[in-house]
Amino acid sequence: SATTLTATVDLVHHDTTGDSHVTGNATYAVGGRVPFINADLQLLPLSLATAGRFVPAAGLRGTVTGPIRATGPMRNLAVDADLTAPDGGTIVASGTVDLDSRPQSYDLNVTAHLFDASQISSKASPSLLSANLAARGTGFDPATLTATATANVQTSTYDSVTVDSATVRVAAANGMLTIDTIAEASRIKASCKS
Repeated sequence: SATTLTATVDLVHHDTTGDSHVTGNATYAVGGRVPFINADLQLLPLSLATAGRFVPAAGLRGTVTGPIRATGPMRNLAVDADLTAPDGGTIVASGTVDLDSRPQSYDLNVTAHLFDASQISSKASPSLLSANLAARGTGFDPATLTATATANVQTSTYDSVTVDSATVRVAAANGMLTIDTIAEASRIKASCKS
């Protein structure tokens, strides 16, 4: 027989990693061997440093706000999110994640608009990204990461490089990262001191 827990959520969490406030509705059903989740939540905001405790290799920090929906079993959880960072940059993501396996896996499509990745990850350089990204892989630790990603970049900056447009493919396996730039148009900003 199935056991179902349904909740209306209004969760406030204060921690040294930051404050979070999450509202919405969630259902957790256990029947047979596979638990099922159906959650429709609003992040008002979510502390990424707190969430990052589950994936420490990602170096998460900062906050995001916006709606997020998750439906399905933990091993094939469908997610949709429309998130805004404090600087106004946005990330829209959809796809599936496997949070039940070790290492965890993902198959995601992400659209970033004027997004500074360094605001949410200590692993990223200052940036202003506008891009469409498709990523599929397992793990987050660079030593064990196995993933492929394709990004179609519109006018963006990353550290000291400005890119007008680019299509980039990235693959990671066995501790090695391979970057294949298919087409690009970029300007490198330089500063001189006398």
